[in-house]
Amino acid sequence: MSISLGLHRSDYLLHVSPNADEAHIKQVEFNTIASSFSSLTFLTGDLHKYLSKSTNYLQSLDVKALPSNESMTSLPRGIAKAHQLYGSKSHEVHLIRRTLLDIYHEGKLDPKTKALTMYEILLTQYNPRNIINSHKDVSKKVISHRYIANPQEVEKLRSCFTGLYSLDSSPEGEKTVKAALENPERYVMKPQREGGGNNVYAQDIPPILSKLTPSERSSYILMDLIQPPPMRNILLKQGEVIEDDVVSELGVYGIIIGKGEEEIVNEVGGHLLRTKGRETNEGGIAKGFAVLDSPLLF
Repeated sequence: MSISLGLHRSDYLLHVSPNADEAHIKQVEFNTIASSFSSLTFLTGDLHKYLSKSTNYLQSLDVKALPSNESMTSLPRGIAKAHQLYGSKSHEVHLIRRTLLDIYHEGKLDPKTKALTMYEILLTQYNPRNIINSHKDVSKKVISHRYIANPQEVEKLRSCFTGLYSLDSSPEGEKTVKAALENPERYVMKPQREGGGNNVYAQDIPPILSKLTPSERSSYILMDLIQPPPMRNILLKQGEVIEDDVVSELGVYGIIIGKGEEEIVNEVGGHLLRTKGRETNEGGIAKGFAVLDSPLLF
């Protein structure tokens, strides 16, 4: 029986509705493959705890207000557990860095399942079947009541969602297209895929949406644009200290392991906080749009 491992991250922003006086948390997206930076965000938290003890600027902070973060160990622990369940005699997992060219020369492709293996390591991210299953989870179209029986829990979950609208050729989709073209500043257009740099915002929506066929439109959804509250902070980017209006996005890691229909592990695995200038729509750290940060509890 196959073992399935998921290393996920659910991302959130604070949102202030028009005429509201308080912010509420809203989900940005759910990452099933691009769940990165778990080790670096752990080290960032340690850095801020160290600075809170050693610098005059941060000494007034209570180090306990910086929450603990197990993201460094939780994801490797999930990999080790899946490795054990997979049937390996060793419970140790070693990180092996390989280029795509290395994988081409050293990997073995199963002719039936198309799973790619190197040594005893199963590279599930290269298994088309697993990619498809994962992207069912990352789909922006969510029907929560199918998976949660408690109506109150369903409502709590739904309160974290913004409006999500289909762009297909149905009457509902055509209505959404009309709304997006008339009031693009209210929305963001998202593809049904992972990774940053692919969203279309506000005034950029009409020229792109107008060129898409109904079939091409169905690979996107329209989402209400989240409006974070104003915040001010200091960023360190490429050695330069910048004080700016910022937006912070919280990511919560999760580990899930299943064996057939049996759920073996389902747990939270720490967090990531990234902060960026308010003027930019993108939030990628590796691309230089955002910096790693730490939440401060109060």
